[in-house]
Amino acid sequence: MGRNDRFLARMMQRDVVTGSNITVDTNHAQVHEGNAYSFYVKAAIAPGETLFVGMQTAPKNYLHVQRIGLSLLAAVGTLYLVEEPVYTGGTAVPVHNHNRVRPMKESSTVIVLNPTVTEAGNNLMCITLDGGKQGQITTGSVGSIADEYVFSPNMKYGWRLLNDNGSTLNAVVNMFWYDEGAG
Repeated sequence: MGRNDRFLARMMQRDVVTGSNITVDTNHAQVHEGNAYSFYVKAAIAPGETLFVGMQTAPKNYLHVQRIGLSLLAAVGTLYLVEEPVYTGGTAVPVHNHNRVRPMKESSTVIVLNPTVTEAGNNLMCITLDGGKQGQITTGSVGSIADEYVFSPNMKYGWRLLNDNGSTLNAVVNMFWYDEGAG
């Protein structure tokens, strides 16, 4: 039974009490199939500095990006999603499969932290969040971009997080996606 057959069989199950069809949304089905992934990066960014996270998508898979998250503590930060940046190197960032029960499939998508960027790429979206500190009270912000993006196979994307504040920016950037395709 192929991947699509298993997906359709799951979609056609019936509830034992009511007899109605049991439906599973696409994201949930992709988690069960072992095709759903995420990464996160946690960093302290000095005033005026930038954090860059690069992503090289898998050679044969379309990535359906479902959520891009950003949380900040005690500073203002702006996150850009960029397409086709030019970069080399960087430190590998772990990619986590959301199906923790069956043997893990590894993603062919590669995430790197702070590569050497020579061209910024084209901005696809931007979000600015504000956190602050006054006396002993520190505030933070959490934001999420729920727009779905479909990333092309074998292409580079990136997240550029700018510290727009005069103090250190403590931030977490994360993303959830599922792979669709032959690879």
